[in-house]
Amino acid sequence: MAGEGVARGYLGREDLTAERFIPARYGQPGERVYKTGDLVRYLKDGNVEYLGRKDQQVKIRGYRIELGEIEQTLTQHPAVSHAIVLLREDPPLDKRLVAYVVRDQKYGGIENSRPDGGSGAEQVSQWRMVFDQAYDTPGGAPAAPADPEFNIRGWDSSYTGQPIPNQEMREWLDDTVNKILSFRPESVLEIGCGTGLILLRVAPHCRRYCGTDFSPQALGGLEQALREKPWRSQVDLLERTAEDFEGIEPESFDTVILNSVAQYFPSIAYLVGVLEKAARAVKTGGRIMMLDGSHLFPMEKPVATAAAIEAALRGFDFPQ
Repeated sequence: MAGEGVARGYLGREDLTAERFIPARYGQPGERVYKTGDLVRYLKDGNVEYLGRKDQQVKIRGYRIELGEIEQTLTQHPAVSHAIVLLREDPPLDKRLVAYVVRDQKYGGIENSRPDGGSGAEQVSQWRMVFDQAYDTPGGAPAAPADPEFNIRGWDSSYTGQPIPNQEMREWLDDTVNKILSFRPESVLEIGCGTGLILLRVAPHCRRYCGTDFSPQALGGLEQALREKPWRSQVDLLERTAEDFEGIEPESFDTVILNSVAQYFPSIAYLVGVLEKAARAVKTGGRIMMLDGSHLFPMEKPVATAAAIEAALRGFDFPQ
């Protein structure tokens, strides 16, 4: 890049200026060009063909991104020994960044890196702030959805960051509710009920339904949606974190639901603790339904996750 529009250099970075602003091979004496990192070649017809980049910089959705910076950030985590980040297009024209990491064998888990013994209270508190902000309007008041019984605020794609299309959400919701109702539950405990997508559809068919969530904003909106329901007395709403089972009697529910919440837990140990308490709250022959949890703890080995869950529930009588 050359010409009058080229900057004079990086402010206070003489080393970077010397690296990027180099003398021009052609043109006026003393003229410099900016070394962009783009790799090109001159064709016989005088045109320039772009071949790609000489460095790791990529461009996605209008932003230039240094893959090396992401890799460096990933390796700062104590669980990661090596990392590589690539730009992929799956499907074509849908660019995404994909990171591959190698676990550090010396890493002992989140619990050993936290002075509080690994309860993950700090991370849970951060998630509470994220969800409260998702349910708020810019002015700070709870957002009023167009359809209070289909409030999907906060349901965003992990790939694009954009809201999941309504039709996809409705299909997922119908399948999930049908799966739950196929067991004909009478008493349900839902951990992380959120805006009530499941509660509002399952609770009318139950004798008792208890929904817990750590977001007061979500529960406030759900309370408004329940206000005129004839079955309102069947529902209890409790503001609490997932591992808080205070006041919940043993064998008091036939169904416990964890839907799209376990992936936000800070560790396997946290999940195991929740499942152990949930198992005690379920009647003999009852069920724990952990739905939509396909991306649990990407920093942990899937086999270790499954083994920990199996150990937590061993000895309890559940239907296959």
